Amino acid sequence: MFKSSSSNTVFSKNVSITFGNGDSDNQVQLEMYKKLSDVVETINILMKEYYTGNFYAVSNILTQQAYNALSLSLANIAVSANKYPRYETIRTSTTSALGGLYQSVLQYSEYLDVQAQLELSRERESILHDRVKLREYIEKMNQNRRLFPDSVVQATKATLKPEYAEYVKHFGFPEGAIFEPDKLAFILQKLNMV
Repeated sequence: MFKSSSSNTVFSKNVSITFGNGDSDNQVQLEMYKKLSDVVETINILMKEYYTGNFYAVSNILTQQAYNALSLSLANIAVSANKYPRYETIRTSTTSALGGLYQSVLQYSEYLDVQAQLELSRERESILHDRVKLREYIEKMNQNRRLFPDSVVQATKATLKPEYAEYVKHFGFPEGAIFEPDKLAFILQKLNMV
């Protein structure tokens, strides 16, 4: 998805030094860590953008589709925690980081909404402190003799996307409204949405 210019990351170099080029188990582990390194590298790019304050960029890159894809990538490289506990610690830590990063995207979106509402409130509040604006506002309100204006109300049925409905059915609604990457990936795989 996102790659830096160097295909050999510090992470994968350190893994190579640790495991060397010996037997087949070491080769398997090297391949596991390389795949994990690729996903970690993508998430690190997003984390760097986030901590430098580029929230807009992060929210535009880490869309729901990108979050789902990264969740699947992390789930596809899961291994037995009993056989490779350190690897799984790193992988699950990465899934937590991804979930936290996505939570920040949702909070940033909410922040933008609140900021827009605050600006609107400030405009309305300014009427109270300006006699001319207040008089114009009162005159405008007096011209409208109806207690409630005519309105047409249309409501669309709220539905969840199939993958989220299935997630809720299996695991319940997630705390903080962030669908856990491994559980979401399980559902996406179950529904053949990969």
